Amino acid sequence: MVCLVVLAPTVFLLWLMNQAAQNERLAVRQRLMEVYRGHLVLAEERLTAHWRQLDNEVSLLIDTVPASSLFHRQVLANSADSIICYDTNGNPAYPANITSISYAAGPFDAGFLGNPANLDVFLSAASNMTLVVKTMLAQVPGLLKEGKNEAALKLLSELSSNSNYQAVKDEQGRLLAANAELLALEILAGSNTDLAKPIYERLTQRLLRYEPNTISSSQRHFLMQELKSLFPDQTGFPTFEAEDLAARYLETVTERVEKSNLHAAPMEKIWQLPLAGKRVLLLFRDESLRRRVHQIVSQALPDGIRVE
Repeated sequence: MVCLVVLAPTVFLLWLMNQAAQNERLAVRQRLMEVYRGHLVLAEERLTAHWRQLDNEVSLLIDTVPASSLFHRQVLANSADSIICYDTNGNPAYPANITSISYAAGPFDAGFLGNPANLDVFLSAASNMTLVVKTMLAQVPGLLKEGKNEAALKLLSELSSNSNYQAVKDEQGRLLAANAELLALEILAGSNTDLAKPIYERLTQRLLRYEPNTISSSQRHFLMQELKSLFPDQTGFPTFEAEDLAARYLETVTERVEKSNLHAAPMEKIWQLPLAGKRVLLLFRDESLRRRVHQIVSQALPDGIRVE
């Protein structure tokens, strides 16, 4: 009986201490939750502000800057992994849907125009520059078949360097001088690097220019791929990955985006964010988006808290 009298207050005291400790842990947990909740709210606000600022920026530019220039500007600014600009009708303005690229053949008899005298007469009389350039390009396969590589390269060099031919495009909008330069590089591949270097540099500069009416997105993408294949050790193009992602997206996705927030694209591990009234679509790879979000919100979170 004496033991019970002694133990009862002790047990009661221990119970009170345990309850106090539990209450303190609950209070600490509650305070931590409130602190973390505040940080998460701030992180969400920062992320929303970032997207809103980007939306305001592209909204101001979409109708004042050519689509190709806007693409180039935002990709180099690392706003996204890729970007697609749409016109007012909802059609891709840049990059546009990929079309097949090939060398255009001329409509005239190769034997007749293979004679330099006949070709000179034709070129001096022709007024349609597209027809002139296509006809000159059409002579190249015949010259190569006859083993006249130097004559073919001379013709291609003329197409590449003559100022009269620099802006000439075919019916599909392909810049023919650029096609001529690629064909010359294919002929020279692995043989004459001295001749290939200035042609490579000229074509590279064409592909790096994003001014309007220079080169279409489909041709740019195709030529970048070909140059990377022909010259794998050369410095890559800073916009190629963005061009390639946009091209694959347009090949895969045919429907316009309905949602207006950041959401998964109908491609594996790709996210999309419409901006500027859905006139601009930002594309993100999964890992890239995680990294971007972490960078944006990390300052709002306490040490040890990570965004997954």
